[in-house]
Amino acid sequence: MKPILKLILLAAAYLLTYVLGSCTGLIHPACYAYVGAILPLLTAFIYLLTCTTIRGFGAATVLNGFVFVILVLTIPVSILAMRLAERSLKKQTEGLK
Repeated sequence: MKPILKLILLAAAYLLTYVLGSCTGLIHPACYAYVGAILPLLTAFIYLLTCTTIRGFGAATVLNGFVFVILVLTIPVSILAMRLAERSLKKQTEGLK
C-alpha cells in the first residue's frame, strides 16, 4: 500500500475513533466518563502504525492535522445547518401564534 494512502486511512481511523468515543455519552454518562481511559489505548495502535510509516518527527502532527482540516471544513456546514434550523423553528412558532 502506498504510504500516502496508508496515512489517510490511519488519520480517518483516528478521527473515527474519537467521534465514536464522543458518542458513547449517548448510551450512558458513565460510558462517556470511562471512554477517557479506553480511548488512549485504542489510538495508541493507530499512532504506532503511523510512526512506522513516518520515521521521525511528525506522526502526531499528521494525525492531528487531518482532524484539524476536517473540522475547519465542516464548521461552515454546521453553521449553515444551525441557521436553517433556526429559520425552520421560527416558521413553526409563527404558525402557532
